[in-house]
Formats: sequence, structure tokens, C-alpha cells
Amino acid sequence: MLIVVAAALIALVVPLAGGHFGNLGRVRLRGAWLVAAALLVQILIISVVDHAPDWLSRTFHLSTYVALGIFIVANRHIPWMWLIGIGALANFVVISANGGVMPASRRALAAAGKELKDGFNNSTVVAHPHLSFLGDVMNTPKWLPFANVYSIGDIILMVGLVLVVFAVTRTDPAADAPFLRPVEAH
Repeated sequence: MLIVVAAALIALVVPLAGGHFGNLGRVRLRGAWLVAAALLVQILIISVVDHAPDWLSRTFHLSTYVALGIFIVANRHIPWMWLIGIGALANFVVISANGGVMPASRRALAAAGKELKDGFNNSTVVAHPHLSFLGDVMNTPKWLPFANVYSIGDIILMVGLVLVVFAVTRTDPAADAPFLRPVEAH
């Protein structure tokens, strides 16, 4: 749900602010394959191979945040990428402190209509969670499409993503910005 809100905000604000969506295709991303690999691993451990040994799933879950961290550091030249890094770091810290899973509030899970499945759950109720305030303690109501639980790290990450897109699209296409490939002459 957060990503839907972020996308709607971007779709509305960028054109009104005179932004250029074409700039998004010109962003100089380093190591984009790390994000793709992290997403693929998360999909695999959560939805496909969800009955792997728990320690293996938890290790792979943590590794996706390491990959994302490397990607963020490699792309620190992009405006507001540091804020995405803070959100991802908050999630990594709480997941690490809880043995490779994001601690979730029973109340938030129930309010979002989320039920834990058999096998690995990347966000789950933890008996004695560490840093629980950084866990999935917020939710969207279950009557909304894509209702889910989320953390403060998720919110920071999404705000960072919106600001990255806004900064990139607001950059003059003719400007010599270090995070954009030059415009090709026709």
C-alpha cells in the first residue's frame, strides 16, 4: 500500500511541478542488478521456497538488505539516496537484532487482516522482540486493497524514494548533473 501511495504522489506532483519523467531513464545507477537479485531472493524465500530450513531463509533475508546497502552506497551520488539508506538501515538493524526476521505486532497484523503462514515469514510475531519500535508495528486497515503491516524504516524508505524521483525529475534535462547520463543529440 505504501508503494501505491508513493506512486500516486509522484504521478500527481511531478507534472504539476514541471518535472521530466524522461530523466528517470537517464539516471546513472550502479549495481542495479543487486536490487533485482534482492527482490528475487525475497520472492523466493517468502512465496516459492517457503519451507526451506528456517536458518537458511533468515540468512538469505538478511543478505537481501546487505545487497541493498551495497547498492545504496554505490549510488550515494543520487540526491536523497541517503534517506533511502536510513530506512533500509533501520530495517536491517531490527531484522538483525531479531535473528533474520522483522518483528511484527499482533495488533498490526490483525488490523491489516494478515495471517501468518506455515514456513518462513519475513515479518512475524517474535516472542521477545528486540527494538520492537522499529518493527512492523503500523498497518493499513484490512478493508483497503493490499493491506499490510509496515515499519518506520519502510516509511523512511518510501519518503526517500519519492524525494529521489522528485529530485531527478525536477533536474533540468540539459543540466550536467552527475547522476544523469547526458542528453543525446539527435
